[in-house]
Amino acid sequence: MKTYSPKIIAPVVHSNGSSKRSLQDEWLDAVDAIDNLIDNLPYDSFHGRNQYPKIEVDQQITREYRGQLLFELAEIKRVFNGVLGEINKQG
Repeated sequence: MKTYSPKIIAPVVHSNGSSKRSLQDEWLDAVDAIDNLIDNLPYDSFHGRNQYPKIEVDQQITREYRGQLLFELAEIKRVFNGVLGEINKQG
């Protein structure tokens, strides 16, 4: 997965741009959306009872895919929170 720098992504709060509050709100909404996605990532679809007809290697790959999806979503959340932190530092 590509690494993103929150400091580079973060918008600059200034008098001709959006308000600090509106920028914070949109990033808070994005973090909430990622949290919702993580919470609602299918569980039963990855559960062994729904995977056992597959050969063992495919079952293992499926478990690894779920773990990787959760890892990548957590990384996106980290970046989003980092952007929010950069906005919060600004006047």
